[in-house]
Amino acid sequence: MADVNRERLVRSFFRLTEYDAESFHERKLADHLKEMLKQAGLSVTEDTVGDTLERIADGTLARNGKPAGASTADSLQCRREGSAGADREACANPAGNIFAVLPAYHSDADPILLVAHSDTVRPGNARRARLVSVSPDAGAANAGSRYSGTDGEKASGFRTAGRTGKELSDAGYPAGDARTDAEAPAPVEADKARYIASDGTTVLGADDEAGIAEILELLTVLKEQSIPHPEIEVLITSCEEPYCLGSRFFDFGRIRAKEGYVLDMSGRAGRAASAAPAILSFEVTVTGKSAHAGFEPEQGIHAIRAAASAVAEIEMGHINEETTVNIGTFNGGKARNIVPDRVVVTGEIRSLDDEKADAQLRTVRESFERSAREIGADVSFSSDRSFHAYKVERNDVAAVHFEQAVRKAGLTPEWVTTFGGSDNNRLREHGICGLVVGCGYWHAHSTSEYADVGEMEKSVRILLNLVS
Repeated sequence: MADVNRERLVRSFFRLTEYDAESFHERKLADHLKEMLKQAGLSVTEDTVGDTLERIADGTLARNGKPAGASTADSLQCRREGSAGADREACANPAGNIFAVLPAYHSDADPILLVAHSDTVRPGNARRARLVSVSPDAGAANAGSRYSGTDGEKASGFRTAGRTGKELSDAGYPAGDARTDAEAPAPVEADKARYIASDGTTVLGADDEAGIAEILELLTVLKEQSIPHPEIEVLITSCEEPYCLGSRFFDFGRIRAKEGYVLDMSGRAGRAASAAPAILSFEVTVTGKSAHAGFEPEQGIHAIRAAASAVAEIEMGHINEETTVNIGTFNGGKARNIVPDRVVVTGEIRSLDDEKADAQLRTVRESFERSAREIGADVSFSSDRSFHAYKVERNDVAAVHFEQAVRKAGLTPEWVTTFGGSDNNRLREHGICGLVVGCGYWHAHSTSEYADVGEMEKSVRILLNLVS
């Protein structure tokens, strides 16, 4: 059995946390990753998607890559794919998607694709990762929530009640300041430390640096132990957190593999998503007419009234077992003594069924149009389909191979339904039989996020079984 170097895996993870890499700000981490992949023997390229992301960040392009304000019609009519303003970022320093290939070694098996992403959510700057010996969830009551974690998998889970783990070491260097192996102290007592957590002021960034560290450890083990393997393609996508923008513009024609694994899901090693949702975001602009609220309010057309009436009648939360609707922002009005002439409302719809998602989008649009029509206001409605839904059949090649690899590692496969989108939605849309799999972290997108070193180790063993 191939040996996984636990201390090296931990060191690799800590090194990744030294870089500030919030979405649209991944340049320095991307440069580090390209160097690490080259050292592992891969041919490495970075595409020009970073240029597109920079233009999305400055508002000149919409999320679909078209000039801001460009429109396209579809079956819902008057549908504009994407709102530029929502993605504006000051001083953006984005990276492109990194694509790397490791040639086959004494194997004629089909190529395999491994995917992770380089960005973190906020607050993700100046992270200070710490090794702890006790689970950060220790002592937390089992909340038994229907949907646990930020990925929204159907399962019961723990809610963090505070960090109680005993700290063993602190490897928090100044963010973005890469250190050499000689300069960076090894995490002490790594054999006793079971978890990695942040100091509680930022996210840890295990989403998705746990996945990246596991891929890097796999590649290192293959090289140093001369293990036969097929061609391995590695895709590190940029700007994944805001609806997988990086992979939206990646040229999937470059990929030879027909089977892929996305290391980007919370939970233990051996876990995989059997279904993931379509995600539709929408933006509604209701335009009325301003007037003095004291002297002649009847001369105005109250945009907020129309929008609020529509929001009040829209069913939100779980519409059914497969579908959710949410109104996320509501902004309008100029002053308290002016009848508001404009309001902008944004939200999203998620469903495990594309048709149900589309039906809810029509319902939302009709509600706004009806409410606006009743008082003489106008409505502009735009939407963006970030993902199509997918379901994994248990006889899919990736599902079969994953179960075999998990069982070979002495683990039990676990299948869950997720309400989170990932780069695997993109793989499926481009004809690649992919799975998004658990890689040993919990409480993503929160300052309570932590990683389990043992689960990360198991994840590497599963990867070794998949490729050898």
